[in-house]
Amino acid sequence: MKQATLPVVRFEIFYHLKRPTFWIISLLFFGIALMDSVSNASQGQAFFYINSPSQIFQTTIWYTIFGIVAAAAFVAETFVRDTNYVMEELIFSTPIRKWNYLGLRFFAAVGMTLLAFSGYLPGTIIGTLMPGLNPYALGPFRPDAYFFSYFFFVIPNLFIASALAFLLASRTRNLAITYAGAIVLVMLYLASLMMVGMEVINFNQYRFWAMLDPFGFHAFEETRLGWTVYQHNTLMPNLTGTLLLNRFLWIIVAFVAWGFSYQTYSLKMIKRSPKRGSVGRLGRGGDWERGRLGDWETGRLGDWETGRLGEGERGR
Repeated sequence: MKQATLPVVRFEIFYHLKRPTFWIISLLFFGIALMDSVSNASQGQAFFYINSPSQIFQTTIWYTIFGIVAAAAFVAETFVRDTNYVMEELIFSTPIRKWNYLGLRFFAAVGMTLLAFSGYLPGTIIGTLMPGLNPYALGPFRPDAYFFSYFFFVIPNLFIASALAFLLASRTRNLAITYAGAIVLVMLYLASLMMVGMEVINFNQYRFWAMLDPFGFHAFEETRLGWTVYQHNTLMPNLTGTLLLNRFLWIIVAFVAWGFSYQTYSLKMIKRSPKRGSVGRLGRGGDWERGRLGDWETGRLGDWETGRLGEGERGR
């Protein structure tokens, strides 16, 4: 099983690392976080410490909302490229396991999404070290806040976004529709934040909305209701109660959505009208154009199933 797993994961990792999309998204989140930190800590704009635990959590949640598009870029592209490059017939004609084709590739894409998105971390930290900042806008460095905000929000939220992207991509096998769905989801979520924010009157009602929030923003806000400025600048949010329940609830929902997509995904060709000039072509991209699929190479797909990858390499 190990011999069958590693080639798939290795191919997916290096495939995404070679694509400009990975580096563009990494630099984008790095730049956004850097400029955001510098802007918030500039002269005359200090209110809360921009690097207090409370602010780090809040900023991280906001970034993950836009991470939905990043998840679509990696997860959807992983499962749509076979259709785009007319490779489904070749791949599905081999005895490839469904887990290898869907499960391993999905979690590899989630890992690359997390890696690219993590560019916000050095951007945020470096932003607090830039010259000319208001010293009263900066507090002590809190590595625990970065760690727990990543663990409680970045990993779950991007997994939720990836599961939704996989649901769309597996149904449509269309990259444009998946991107459009991700953008619509971002817009709907931001609209819901504005509408619910204006209605927060009853605490019990607030808790209800907090549980329905897939990205945990309202659940996090509940942990610091009534805090003073001093508490905002010094205390770690209480990572229990509604916040913890919210995280468990939506991780379960994401797994259910992914499991449904996995079970209903058919390893069969979708009938499409033939495109002019598509016969005899593998596509127009890098290794695909040269007829090489890396670890997906035609003569080696069966090796994943038999675990004889090493023997296949020695026989070359």
